[in-house]
Formats: sequence, C-alpha cells, structure tokens
Amino acid sequence: MGKTTLALLVYNDHRIMEQFEMKAWICVTQANDVVRLTRSILESFQSSAADSQDLDILQRQLQQRLTGKRYLLVLDDVWSANGNGNIWEHLLLPFNRGS
Repeated sequence: MGKTTLALLVYNDHRIMEQFEMKAWICVTQANDVVRLTRSILESFQSSAADSQDLDILQRQLQQRLTGKRYLLVLDDVWSANGNGNIWEHLLLPFNRGS
C-alpha cells in the first residue's frame, strides 16, 4: 500500500469526516506556482472558482474562509521542499490562524 492510498483511506474515513467542517485534497506535483496552488486550495474549500490572480487577495479570501473552522488539507504528491522554501512560506501564510 502506497502513501497516497493510505492517506486517501484516512481522508475518506467517516470518523475523520466527522471531525472537520471542511476538507480538501490537492495534488501538488512539482510546486512552482504559489498563486496556482493557493487558488486550487481556495476553490476546493469554497466549491466555486476563484477569479483573482493576486496572491494577497487569494490568501485573504482563503484565510477568511478558514478562520474559526476545523479543516483538513492534504497536499498530495509533494516533491522535496529543498529549493522551494520560499513557495512554501508564502503558501502557508493563510493557515496561521486556522483550527
């Protein structure tokens, strides 16, 4: 059993589903575009398209959507963080106030 398969089993388990108001599964592959990743995460949590290309706006919208809520975010197929540190720092900013 692979890592993704195991994570998917946990993600879809009814006991896990009861613990979170929202959940999202994002396939990252080779992360190189923080705007694209942020938009994908936002769209997964709000079930509608995010039309902005501005990272600050997307991050504010994401932070507003998540504030005070219990959420589960799975980032699948993440490659090494080496060399992508700046991307991850920017991507994680809206999550500083989550549950």
